[in-house]
Amino acid sequence: MAVTSAGPGDPATPGHQPWPDLVPAPSLEDVQAAALTVDDDGVIVSVNGAAESLLHRDRADFVGQDAHALLPRASHGDVPPRT
Repeated sequence: MAVTSAGPGDPATPGHQPWPDLVPAPSLEDVQAAALTVDDDGVIVSVNGAAESLLHRDRADFVGQDAHALLPRASHGDVPPRT
């Protein structure tokens, strides 16, 4: 169970808490390392600029692709088994 606290000395509140309206929600672009997000099926739904730069590909080359088939490679370029 996720537990959050508003600040020091405040009682913890169980469950998910909404992001405060006064603070902008973080985005994938806020991550300075190469990052991507996938859905439950492993399909890429977003990438950040650092991932585009690192892999020398545009965002359109990633989104909608199976992350497992697109990114990991064995030493000879083969796609490793999902297990």
